[in-house]
Amino acid sequence: MPSADLIISKSDLADLDWREFDTPALKEGDVRLGIETFALTANNITYAAFADFAGYWNFFPTGDDTTGRVPFWGFAKVTESKAEGIKVGQRVYGYLPASTDLVVTPSKLNPLNFTDATAHRAPLPGFYNIYHFIETDSAYKAEFEDAQMLVRPLYATGWLIDDCLMERDAPPAHVVVSSASAKTSLAYASAARKRGGLTLTGVTSAGNKAFTEASGLYDHVITYDDLGAITDAGPAIHVDIRGNPAMRGPLADALGGQLKVHLQVGATDWDAPRGADLPTQTDTGLPDSGKVANEVFFAPGHVEICAKRIGPKEMATRLNADMCAFYPVMSDLLDIQHIDARSGLVKAWRETLAGSTPPDQGLIIRF
Repeated sequence: MPSADLIISKSDLADLDWREFDTPALKEGDVRLGIETFALTANNITYAAFADFAGYWNFFPTGDDTTGRVPFWGFAKVTESKAEGIKVGQRVYGYLPASTDLVVTPSKLNPLNFTDATAHRAPLPGFYNIYHFIETDSAYKAEFEDAQMLVRPLYATGWLIDDCLMERDAPPAHVVVSSASAKTSLAYASAARKRGGLTLTGVTSAGNKAFTEASGLYDHVITYDDLGAITDAGPAIHVDIRGNPAMRGPLADALGGQLKVHLQVGATDWDAPRGADLPTQTDTGLPDSGKVANEVFFAPGHVEICAKRIGPKEMATRLNADMCAFYPVMSDLLDIQHIDARSGLVKAWRETLAGSTPPDQGLIIRF
C-alpha cells in the first residue's frame, strides 16, 4: 500500500488534499513510524497561520515552497527499524505530520525517548524533535490517550505561560485570557488556578460563554462585545490566544492604565488583519495596542528559561504531574469524536479553520 501525505497550500489554508507516493526504502540508522492517531485543535491552525514566522513548515517539508505539511501531536508505532536499540512494535508520542508514516533518524536514545536527528530538523527547537516511548513516559495514561493528544502540548504551553507570568519581577494581579474557550486557554487557566494569587477573566464569544463558564476555571467570563463589563482587579496582562489586534485597544481602554502587556500566544482568529509585521519581544505602542507593551510567547524558548531556573528534571516532574491531573478534567468537559484520517480529515480541518467546531468537541484523527 502506498504512503500518503496531506499537503496544504501555504497561500490558502483551506486548499489541501492527500497525495500518495511509493514508500521509500529505509536507510541504515533510520526508523519508520506508522502514524496511528493524532488530535486536531485550533492549535494546529496556529501552526499553519504562523508557520512562516515560527518555522513550523520546516519540520516536515514537501520539497515545494508553495506547500506544506501541518504538524500534529499524537501516537505512532515503529513499523520498521534499522536503528540499534529501537524495536518494531514500540509506540511513541510526539510531533507528527498528517501522513501515513514518518521516517526519523534517532539520536540521544535513552529509556525514556529519542531525538530525531534528521538533518533538516537539526536547527529547529529540540522540544519538537523528541519522541517519547509510552512504556516509560510519566505523562502517558493509557485510559486518557485521547485527552492526552488533545491537551498535552497545550497544557505544557499553558503551564509555561503561567510560569512566565508569575515569575516576573512584577507578576500580574489580574490576567485576561482571550479566546477563553480554547484548549490552550483552559490549560493556562487550570495551571494559574492551581498556583492561585490572581484574578482570571475569560473573554469569549457569546456562543461559547456557557461552555467557558461551565469549565469553572475563570473568576469572570465576559464576551467580546461587552468588554466594558470587565472588572478592574489590579495590574493586568492580556494572554492573547485569539490573536486579533483589533481587540487590544478596546481592552486597554476598558482596563484604563492597569493593562501592562499583551502577551501573544496564538491565533484562533487566524485570518484577522495584522498589518505588515507581527509584534516582536520588544515592540511597544503598535497599532491597536492601546500603547501597551507587546510580547510574543514562544513555549520552547521558555522551556529553556524554566529548566535553567528549577532544573529540567524538576520541571518535567511538576509539569507531568499537573498535566496528568488535567486529563480527566478535559475528558469530562469534551465530547470526543473519532474521525478517519483519509476520509474525514480534510472536512474536519476546514471546519476547524472556519471556527465552526464547537468548543466542547475534541477531534481525534485515526488511520
